[in-house]
Amino acid sequence: MRTFVVVAEELNYSRAATVLHMTQPAVSQRIMQLERELGFPLFERLPRGLRLSAPGAAFLPECRRVLEGAERAVRLARNAVGPDSGLVRLGFAGALSAPTVSQLARDVRACAPGIELSFVSGLTSDGVIDRLTGDELDIGFTAAGRTARGIDSRVLSSDPLDLVVAWDDPFASREETRLADMSTAPFVMISPASGLRLRDIADQACLDAGFSPRIAQEASDMQTVLALVAAGVGVTLLPRRLAGPASETLAFLRTKDVERRLVTIVAWQHEHVFGARNVVLDVIAGLYRSGRRPMR
Repeated sequence: MRTFVVVAEELNYSRAATVLHMTQPAVSQRIMQLERELGFPLFERLPRGLRLSAPGAAFLPECRRVLEGAERAVRLARNAVGPDSGLVRLGFAGALSAPTVSQLARDVRACAPGIELSFVSGLTSDGVIDRLTGDELDIGFTAAGRTARGIDSRVLSSDPLDLVVAWDDPFASREETRLADMSTAPFVMISPASGLRLRDIADQACLDAGFSPRIAQEASDMQTVLALVAAGVGVTLLPRRLAGPASETLAFLRTKDVERRLVTIVAWQHEHVFGARNVVLDVIAGLYRSGRRPMR
């Protein structure tokens, strides 16, 4: 079934063999064996590649469900062994993973090397909550905002927004400024379509300062936003600890007149309890409480 799903996604034996780390003849042989057992063809062989047959198209979604169920069974069994082993799936909204993943992985490995961590980054805040409620994540980092039934959460940090400019911008030599003084400046912002809470908070901060930001360009991710700021396209608002390596080409100015903050929470589904998850939650709490999270 796993071989069939990969071939159905690639519609090419050679590409499927690469994905499965098998030889092409072995992949082809497995598919033919499956077709003999079922008694009907799963694919139509074309001069260039493959096409799912009608029975193959009906078979595919059920195969995916069977494989997902098998993977879930293995994961639940592993997680029931004890608190020092198992798989913990973590998801991050926007750039929240940048200052967290490395130190968290190091601390978990130090205290419980039998725990495996799986990371999913680049989600929206709503996406993190949706995946938690859908049992696709065990722990999620997201900006405070939406809640959902069955989800518990804890505030990890409350970060002020800095004005971010290119290192050679005339404002770069300042340590602080007033956001109100930037009313005519071009802004580079995360796109509203990204679903990230940071855009709403930044827009509200500008409105608090008495103006609506003049948008020079929008981007779907923070890495692109920061690259455009570094190139001099405009300025942006961002907690400095989320900038990561890009901060070397940027300058961060404290904003004296901005009270809005990006509040980061860790969330989890309280009904799905297992030891390894609780160990990781304890490590996260200690990481933020001790102040050892990377800061910029």
